[in-house]
Amino acid sequence: MKFYAGMITNNEGVELHFDCGLDRGIAYYLEYLLLMGVIGKTALNIHLHGLTNHPSDNSVDAIQTQLIPFLKNQYKVDN
Repeated sequence: MKFYAGMITNNEGVELHFDCGLDRGIAYYLEYLLLMGVIGKTALNIHLHGLTNHPSDNSVDAIQTQLIPFLKNQYKVDN
């Protein structure tokens, strides 16, 4: 990921592929991507490959059942 000063554009809808490897779970990256996706100007389209459960990270299921509904409620996001 590259951060530039100014507006968050989410790569203007370009599809990204990212291999999370074995060091961290997908949820580690997903937490920050969700927050950036909510405030970005365009759609965020990314494919993450890696572990869905890791001892030092939240599970993907916890994000799906807790964080996503919370963000939808806070930011009034439509599907």
